[in-house]
Order: sequence, then C-alpha cells, then structure tokens
Amino acid sequence: MQGDKASSGAIETAPPAFALRAGVGFFGTFLAFGIMLPYFPVWLKSLSLEDWQIGLLLSLPMFVRILTTPLIAAYADRAADRAHVLILTAFLSILVTALLFVVDGFWMLLIVVLAQAIVVAPHVVIIDSITITGVRRYRTDYARVRLWGSVAFVVANVIGGYVIARQGAGAVLPLLILGQITTFGAALMVPRVGQPRRPSALASGTQAGLLTNRPFVVMLIGGATIHASHAMLYGFSAIYWGQLGYSGTVIGALWATGVVAEVALFQVSRRLIGHIDVTRIIVVGGLIAALRWALFPIDLGAGWYFAMQLLHAGSFSVVFLGMQRLIVMHMGEEKEAGAQGLFFMASGATMATAMVLSGYLFDRFGGTAFVAMALLALMGIACHLAGRSMQRP
Repeated sequence: MQGDKASSGAIETAPPAFALRAGVGFFGTFLAFGIMLPYFPVWLKSLSLEDWQIGLLLSLPMFVRILTTPLIAAYADRAADRAHVLILTAFLSILVTALLFVVDGFWMLLIVVLAQAIVVAPHVVIIDSITITGVRRYRTDYARVRLWGSVAFVVANVIGGYVIARQGAGAVLPLLILGQITTFGAALMVPRVGQPRRPSALASGTQAGLLTNRPFVVMLIGGATIHASHAMLYGFSAIYWGQLGYSGTVIGALWATGVVAEVALFQVSRRLIGHIDVTRIIVVGGLIAALRWALFPIDLGAGWYFAMQLLHAGSFSVVFLGMQRLIVMHMGEEKEAGAQGLFFMASGATMATAMVLSGYLFDRFGGTAFVAMALLALMGIACHLAGRSMQRP
C-alpha cells in the first residue's frame, strides 16, 4: 500500500486531485441527504400516515443504523479499499429507494425504510474516513473538503423546496433517486487510499472499555441528549411549516439557512469559542437549543423562523464542537476512535428515542410539542453537569 514505509511524521504523496475528488464524494453524498432529511417526512405525510407512524418510520431506522453501521465500517476497513464499499452501498441505495415507488401499507414501507437505512447510513462514515486518511497522510485540509457536503445540502434544500412547491410531495422520491444516482457517480470518483492504518471510529471496537470512565460517559450522554432535542426539527419542521402555510420554496430556504449558520460557525469557531471552557461551551449551546425550541411554536412570520434557524449555529454547532473538544481532552489518541464511536452510538440512540417521542407528541399537540424539545435540551445540560461534578478534583 502506498506510503506504508513512510514515517508517521512525513507527508506522503497524495493520489491525483485527492482533495477535489474527496470533495466530490461529500457533495454527492450530501446532495441525497439534503433531500432525504427535510422532505422525506413530507412525502410520508402525503401518504395519509399518522404522525406517530411517521415518527416510527423515522426513528426505527436510527436504531438499525446503530447496529449495522459499525459492522459495515469494520468491513470497509478490511476491504481492499473503502471506496469499493462506498460504491456498492451507493448502488444498493438506488435499488432499495426505488422500491418505495411500489410498496403499499405501513409495514411493507417500514421494511423498505429499514433496508434503506442499512445501505445509506455508511456513506458519510466512509467518505469521512477516507478524508481523515488524507488529513493524516497528505495534510489535507479537512474543513475545506467537508465544506462541499454542506454546500450540496444547501443546494438540495433550495432546489428540492422549489420543485416540491410546484410539483407537490410526489416529487420527493424522484428527487431522492436523482440524489442517490449522484452519490453513486461521486463514489466512482472518490480517491483510492487502500486500507486504513487505524480503525475508523465506528469499527475500533474499543467502546466497551470506555464505559468504565463514568464521568466521561455521563457528560457524553448529556451532549448527545442536547443533540437529540433536534429530533422534532428533523422529523416534523417541514410538515409544521407547511401546515402554517409556508411554501416549499420558503421551507427549503429555511433549512438552507440553518446549514449556512452551522458552516459559518465552524469557520470562525477557533476565534469565537476556542478560549472558552468546554463545559461552558456545551451549556451555552444547550441553553440556545432550549430557547430555540421554546420559541419555535410562535409564528411571527417567515422572518421569525429564519431567525430561529440562525440559532442552529448555537444549538447544534456549538454543542458539536464542545463535544469534540471534550473527547480530545479526556481521551488519548489511542482511545479517540473508540470515543468517537461511543458518541455516535449515544447520539443515535438518544435521537431515535426522541424521534419516537416527537411523533406521538406532534400527533397530539402539533407545533406546541416543540416545547418538549426545550425540556430535553435542559435535561441534556443537567446530565452533562452531573458528569462534570463526578470528576475528581
């Protein structure tokens, strides 16, 4: 494998156009996610499903991902090249998603959605792993490569909202198929870097050993719970905004605004919060999340909701960056992959549970149910602070 004999401190020769091709991989992957995340619930709603059924269709795949994604990540690490597994899963995602055109009934729909989760979830993990390899071996700028994923997500939000506003919810599946075809095409262009020299975060198999560090685990669960307070946003915001009378174009722009705010915060994070204590970062982010969800049911016009979406920089990005710093502070490099995997599992489990809760609450209380997410964010803050208090002086 290229560069195996190079010293750990040496910069190796990168495959041709590594950063560009990895960026294409992120762009293709997130183009599909930019349709799936905001608009798939809208398509489910068009099938006259109950909100609690939509909640199950969105949450159960999250539980499945927790079990299957680490297995596929481990398989990708052992394959001749991780790009081959990305190509295979991208192709399968097209076939599985196409089944949604013909399935009938809630239970058949659930089976297909679960299968879809198995083949779609590894895409980000694998392209992320390939890019991290570039960071280690070739000094690739991760942020600049990853930025193309955010750009694609925004493009998909805006174009998807525009098309759905004119064609209706029936346009969601064709758009999703087009996005996944793009993912497959991008996967063919992803650079080949061979097998990793360190296991990916999900394939490391070291999570169990970290569970003995109780303060760290409790703090991790606290951060994951704050992230889980976004469940109702991910599952039901597009439906809620549609019920309030906002067009698909406006809804797409609202989603895009949240992503732009997230990216902007990432770009200035070192200067803005780099000097602040990690607990303060997470608590402030959690308080912003609680404020955001408490105010979310109030409809003061589109401008109000654009302002609410700008708070995504605090409720999501600030907490995410705080959790990454927490992992670096509490774990040595030899345990970093396991800690990242544990955070993935904790985030997935709490998000899936919150999504089930969101479906039932939205079905019963409508937009007012967003207030429950504010309480969840406060619970996350309390959990994180409890873990902090468990640490020895």
